[in-house]
Amino acid sequence: MGILSISSATSKVNRYRDVIVEMKKSARNNFEDMDLENNDVRDDIEEIVEYIESRCNSAVGILDGLRFE
Repeated sequence: MGILSISSATSKVNRYRDVIVEMKKSARNNFEDMDLENNDVRDDIEEIVEYIESRCNSAVGILDGLRFE
């Protein structure tokens, strides 16, 4: 394993961040596209989506906090 330059490391982090943000949007969009008639099921799935969004936000926060020297 080699050492990355600052620009390479930053680029990789930005790509990871973009993927996570897209996954978060995709989870929400897929949920909103569902035609759920059962409110209990809808609520259960929405809780899962909110958990996914929360974990994505945490991951993005970690990535945004990375600094390279």
